[in-house]
Amino acid sequence: MKKRLLFIASTLLLGGCMQAQEDITNISIIHDFEIPTALPFEVDQKQTIIDIQHVDGIHQYITSYDNDETGQFLKYTLSQHQTNETFVHDTLPHNDRYDEIFQLDNGTILYYLEGTQTQSIWWAEKDNYVATFMYMLRDTDGLGDYKLEVDELIDLVIQVHHG
Repeated sequence: MKKRLLFIASTLLLGGCMQAQEDITNISIIHDFEIPTALPFEVDQKQTIIDIQHVDGIHQYITSYDNDETGQFLKYTLSQHQTNETFVHDTLPHNDRYDEIFQLDNGTILYYLEGTQTQSIWWAEKDNYVATFMYMLRDTDGLGDYKLEVDELIDLVIQVHHG
């Protein structure tokens, strides 16, 4: 069963501190997306952050999953720029910035990156979102025995993708 998050943020835009009450505009921002329900490690803590610094700028929805005992940490980020039409193209890894490319059955391209301390998978989501799962270990120099299989990251994408 998939879990869905629906975020509705009402933002008051103030032109200045001294402007009249009628100059205040109320804008609703609605985003609907899936969150994973089966994770590749036991989770002790989960946190979701909504990062909207400007109504016409980048909107980010970040959910992090932690295991305090093992130090495993997974961050799921959805980012969308409200006015930049090339945001998805500009944000996804290009050329030598990724290690492998995978393709889901529905044609969605996944970009996999692996470093000594992190693993991540990136893709374009509906409504011009860029989505990312980034996995790492806290307070270590490498992933060691806790490195995920690429298929585990792809499974996370399949759980949340709106393809």
